[in-house]
Amino acid sequence: QESDPSFYRMEKTLFRKLNDNMALNIRGLSGSTSTLNQETIMFLQKMGYASQSHWSKYLGGTPVNDSLLGIKYIIADTNFEEYAANYSVYKQVGAYTAYKNPYALSLAYGVDDALLSFELGYAEVKEETPSQSTDKDKKKSVIGPTLEKIKSFINKTLGIKETVRKAEYVDNYYSPFERLNGIITAMLGESETVSVFVPVEAEQTATSGLPKPYYAENHACYNLSGASKASLTYSFEVPVDGELYFYLPTNYPREVALRLFDTETGTATDCGSFGSGETYRIVSLGTRKAGEQLTLRMTLKGNDLYFVDNLPMIYYLDHAVFEDSMARLATDQYEITEHTEDSFKGTFQASREHELVMTTLAYDEGWQIRVDGKAVSPIKALGSTIAFYVDGSIGQTHEIEMVYRPKTLVLGLWISAVSITFFILVIVLEPLMKRVPFLRSVVSIRKRRLRADTKKPKKKYLQIEKTENTLKKE
Repeated sequence: QESDPSFYRMEKTLFRKLNDNMALNIRGLSGSTSTLNQETIMFLQKMGYASQSHWSKYLGGTPVNDSLLGIKYIIADTNFEEYAANYSVYKQVGAYTAYKNPYALSLAYGVDDALLSFELGYAEVKEETPSQSTDKDKKKSVIGPTLEKIKSFINKTLGIKETVRKAEYVDNYYSPFERLNGIITAMLGESETVSVFVPVEAEQTATSGLPKPYYAENHACYNLSGASKASLTYSFEVPVDGELYFYLPTNYPREVALRLFDTETGTATDCGSFGSGETYRIVSLGTRKAGEQLTLRMTLKGNDLYFVDNLPMIYYLDHAVFEDSMARLATDQYEITEHTEDSFKGTFQASREHELVMTTLAYDEGWQIRVDGKAVSPIKALGSTIAFYVDGSIGQTHEIEMVYRPKTLVLGLWISAVSITFFILVIVLEPLMKRVPFLRSVVSIRKRRLRADTKKPKKKYLQIEKTENTLKKE
C-alpha cells in the first residue's frame, strides 16, 4: 500500500476471520455483515466466488473474474503455483508473496451497450389479483394501497430503495465459466461468444453405489437409499499447459469430494470439495501439462446429487483470448486522480460518442455521479453494479466525479443538528421561558420530575434510619 498509493482492490488467500480486510485496511471482496446487499452477494456468487447469506470470501478467484473486478494484488503462500502461473511476483516477505495482476481493470471502464441487455439479477414477480373478494378484503384493499402509497412517497423522497416482496433471480447459465464468457461478449459487443474459458471434453467412465438417475428441470437426479459411499468418475486428456478449473453445473448444489488421478503415474491429488458453503465456487484442479491423462472422481458426501450432466464441468483458460479481451476493455478506463472512502475524482477518455461506463461499485441510489460537472443518472448493470453514460465526441477526455451521499445521511445530520440546537436553547433560555405561561409548563414539568426523583430515595433513607433507631432502643 505504501509503494502504490493509487486506488485498487487487493485480496489474500489466508484467513483468520471474514473481516480481516477491514482490520488490515484492504479494499477487497471478503467480508461479513448482516446489512450486506443480497444483490451483491448473489453477483459475487455468480462470478464464481464463495458468497452467500451475509458473507463473501475470496475463494474461487481466476484471472478473469479478478481482472473484471479490479483485483490488482493478491497475497498468498510463496509456493502458490496457480498464482505464479498467471500473475507476476510483486514482492516477497518471509513465507508470503504479493502477486500483481497485470490485467486488473480500473474501478470503471467503457463497455458496449449490450451489457445492459445481459440478463442477470433479481426481477420482480407480479402478484395475481384474486378473482373474488369479500367485503373484509375490500376494506383491506383500500387501507393497504393507501399505506403503500404513503410509504412509497416517503421512500422516494428520501431516496430509499424499497424491498421487492416477491422476486426471482434471472440467470441463463448453470456455471460461472459460460456466464463470464457471456459477460465479456456483451462488454465487447460481439455477436459470437468470446470463449475466454474453454471446456475440456470429459467422459463419464464409472459410477459406484449410485442408482439410475431420473431427470427433472434439466438435472440428472441421484438419490441414495442407504448410507454407502457413492461416486462418479470422469476421464479426460489435458488439452494445453496451464491451470484447470472445476464447477459442477447445477441449481441445486450438493457437496462432493474431488480427487484427481494421473493414470500414467498413478499419483492422486486431493482437490478439496465442491458444493457447500465456502466450497460452492470455482475450484482449481491445479496446473497441468498438455497430454496428461487424468481421472476425476466425485464422491458424494450426502445422500443425493443433482446436476446438468450434458454440460461441461472442467475448463481451462485460453490466455490469448483472455489477454486480447482485457486489452480491449482497458482502452477506455477511468483514471482516478483523487479518492477518499466515499468519493472518486478522475478522467475518462471515451472511444464512443455515447459510451456506457460500467463500474464495479455496488448499486446504491446514494451514489451521485457528475460528468464534466453535470449530474448523470446511475443505471443498474448485471443486477448489482452501477453504470452510466458519457456523451461527447470520440477521443474526448471527461472529468468524472463520484460521491456517495445518500439522502438519509443528510436528513439524519439535519435532525441531529436541530435536536442539539433545541436542547441547548432550552437550557440557555430557561429563565426567559419561565416568564411565558405556555413555556413555563415545559420547565415546571421538567422540575417536577426532578423533585420526584430526588424525593423517592429520601423517603427510603428515612425509613431505614427510623428502623435502625427502633432496633437500638429495643
